[in-house]
Amino acid sequence: MKYTCQNLSQSIIKLGQLKSDLDLATRDDKTDIAKGLDCQMQIIEILNLYSVIIRLNYRFLVESVGSHEGLAYRISDLAIGGDTAKELQDKLEERDEKTGRRKFYIKEAQYILDKIYNTEEFKRLAQNPEHILTIRLKVRELGFRDIPTNDEIYTRAKELGLKLCPAVVGAYQRLKDGDQWGGWYRIAMKQIISKDNHKEVLRLGNDSGTICLSTLRAESNQWQNLDNILLFCLRSK
Repeated sequence: MKYTCQNLSQSIIKLGQLKSDLDLATRDDKTDIAKGLDCQMQIIEILNLYSVIIRLNYRFLVESVGSHEGLAYRISDLAIGGDTAKELQDKLEERDEKTGRRKFYIKEAQYILDKIYNTEEFKRLAQNPEHILTIRLKVRELGFRDIPTNDEIYTRAKELGLKLCPAVVGAYQRLKDGDQWGGWYRIAMKQIISKDNHKEVLRLGNDSGTICLSTLRAESNQWQNLDNILLFCLRSK
């Protein structure tokens, strides 16, 4: 069953509205609430995602719903797969009809993209596309007070019930974002060895008006501050 960001966001918001103290809610309470929701997701999936949101501190996610930092903005559904390597590459290299310029700058990421195209995961998704739910989170929102290493971030994410994104998410997220996202953020994914023999991940952003799909080293302590943003996977279907 395909997830929708709107249904998920509305469901979690309703869960919060129907309980004055979420931390004290019993599983039966949550089940009773979930039964009354008009949502395409199965009750067990609502409960699973609910538990993840609670661990991430539900209140900071929903207190500004509708704003730049709101839950509906942070959580998004994304279709991945269904393309051959050439088809996906052609989409990333598409040119603007008016200017003739490429819509996205992907040169820095090309080596990593070529490696992704040759993975078994990419080949599987090409034949069996999926819909996933993603969530954008700042490093500090994972509970860190000091700048962590990449391994520490991934370990904490696993404890919270978050998942690493399939490697191809960066490319499909770039296509989906278009020019709508201005800040830089990183894909929480298994690191890929670059041509310079460094562990790297994909990152997306806008560099002085240039829409980029780029890479960043993900070794040791490659984090400038606690407000760096990562894109994690909540669930796949």
